[in-house]
Amino acid sequence: MAKAVNSLRQKYTDGINWVATENYQITFFFLVEISTKQVAKKNINETLSGLSCQKKIIIGKPEFIPRVNPRLFWLSVAPIDKQLYIKWDKMRELMQAEGFSVDYGDLKMHITLARIKKRLPGYLEAHFLTTELKRCEVEIEQISLIRSYLTTSGVKYNKKYNYIFKKNK
Repeated sequence: MAKAVNSLRQKYTDGINWVATENYQITFFFLVEISTKQVAKKNINETLSGLSCQKKIIIGKPEFIPRVNPRLFWLSVAPIDKQLYIKWDKMRELMQAEGFSVDYGDLKMHITLARIKKRLPGYLEAHFLTTELKRCEVEIEQISLIRSYLTTSGVKYNKKYNYIFKKNK
């Protein structure tokens, strides 16, 4: 997968801001309003308790979002273990109970590969979507609450909280 993404990254730079490999992360959902609100770490730990070991996910097909005049290029992600979906829903409920707005748009679990800054020619969109990226399973080691914000030099990330899984035996 990394080889195919790097090939696209090297060929296509005009109007595309590629996410640095070290900044790849799985986005479970977006919090619309973050301002100065804080979520009690105790509440997060209680919500995530029971996720006793690393969870496997499947990295799937590439997609443009939205499909017309896309702004993002990402890989879809799906947990293998139903337990992770249950905790994902509980985290959304917790965030809403704490006063955050959760974005329910067409966003789903994903890994953002690039942000599109200008309209791409149709042939290029087709090439991106037909580039073969092998589906693979990976283990996630932690869940983090990250505040991301756009600057003139790209996206910046500020980690607010980490929940680290115990290693599988």
